Amino acid sequence: MISTAGVRRNRYLRFDEENPLYGYLYLIPFLIFFGTFVVYPIFRGLQVSFTNWDIVNPPQFVGLANYQRLLFDDTLFVTCLKNTVYYVFMYVPLGILVPMLLAELLFEPIRGRMLFQSSFALPIMVSVSATALIWSWFLNPTFGLLNLYMGKVGLPGQNWLSEPQNAMKAIVLTSLWWSAGWN
Repeated sequence: MISTAGVRRNRYLRFDEENPLYGYLYLIPFLIFFGTFVVYPIFRGLQVSFTNWDIVNPPQFVGLANYQRLLFDDTLFVTCLKNTVYYVFMYVPLGILVPMLLAELLFEPIRGRMLFQSSFALPIMVSVSATALIWSWFLNPTFGLLNLYMGKVGLPGQNWLSEPQNAMKAIVLTSLWWSAGWN
């Protein structure tokens, strides 16, 4: 006599949509790509950072000497780090506050609201290189609009792009204008 009872297979051994592991098959290409182009270069770069290697000769292990030279001997790195910290502490709070205030004005029933809405969207439509050209004109010490308006209210004109303390403010201002429509 032949049994008609079906053989019950383990649901993890089936290769169909009802298998709970089926969705992980879609992750395999991503994991291969991510491992090859993100994880491996990070660990390889970390490994190379502990060596003295000029590509022609074999690498020599130097330990933390590269990091010591970078952090304590290289004044340019320290200056870049200070500039980055200054930019972050200036841009992040203003990058949140300014777009929120502009968004409040965006829907207020004010005269010229459509013009204001269009100008609010303008930075989104302008490329980064065009933004740089526009702001280099605004910030020009001789005939720039910013110095012109500062002079009209009695403030002295600034050398915006030549002096380091003013240049960082100009970069933050330009970044705020360019990102105001996105935030």
